[in-house]
Amino acid sequence: MKFLQRSSYLAARQFIDNNARPFDVKLAEMHFDEGSPCAVLRELQKFQNDDGGFGGGIELDFTLPHSSPMATSVGLRHLASVDKEEQAQLMVRRAVSYLERTFVPERNGWYAVPPTVNDHPHAPWWHYDEEEGQTVIDRSWGNPTAELIGYLYRYWDMVTTLHVEHLLNDAIDYFTEKEEYRSEHEVYCFIRLYHLIPESVATNLEEPITRAATQLVNTDREAWELHYVPTPLKFVHDPDGPHFGIADDLVDENLDFLVDTLERYGKVEPTWSWGQYEEHWKRAKTLWTGVLTLEALLALDRFDRL
Repeated sequence: MKFLQRSSYLAARQFIDNNARPFDVKLAEMHFDEGSPCAVLRELQKFQNDDGGFGGGIELDFTLPHSSPMATSVGLRHLASVDKEEQAQLMVRRAVSYLERTFVPERNGWYAVPPTVNDHPHAPWWHYDEEEGQTVIDRSWGNPTAELIGYLYRYWDMVTTLHVEHLLNDAIDYFTEKEEYRSEHEVYCFIRLYHLIPESVATNLEEPITRAATQLVNTDREAWELHYVPTPLKFVHDPDGPHFGIADDLVDENLDFLVDTLERYGKVEPTWSWGQYEEHWKRAKTLWTGVLTLEALLALDRFDRL
């Protein structure tokens, strides 16, 4: 079992301070330096549009300034961690209103992004296909719909037009009936849903999430460094939570890998690229490195590896 040396921790923090978005800098300060949640919210608010949805590159692989359900899922993910603050409650209420207005009844959920995503630099997997009427991401219904249903459940009292219980039951039925899981990101959305609903309901998702996680998890350490693959820590959030069939030794190996990466490079870089919009990708890669480096530090902290 490896622990991150203090010097490597400080090097990673310095990279974040010098290169990450102000939002991620404030997140790091809140988690590690007793920084203010209000400072985080001030930065997060810059990504929330007048319609209540989120945009403006909060999801770094597309730069659409306007709101989208996918970007709003990212915004709500962060809001949920500071939602005791009055400002966060106001922001959540506006985001919930946006989701109610953009719900697509015939899909029983949301499409990830609007067609206008094509008008701005983006990764190829976020390209909206006019003939198909969606992106390739939308072929997996639960991304981001399952996660968004989780936030609607968490903030049930703010919902006025959608039947949250019916949506939740539909999501559970959809996922439990699947036998083959092709999208790890859809599974991540269901894991977030799992953590947003009461344990008595979440138990219905344990078996299918376990089935999905054990199908998809990549156990090859070399692949973790070279390719964009679903690593064990993508499924296991903390030591006391459910591991969904992922063995403890795999989680430990993944944590050791993060320690080794930070000790060697002082940062964690993305293992993917856009292959287009090269100047925009160059900037996005640096910002992604800030996000991934912070995520690595947070994971090591949760598992007492700092």
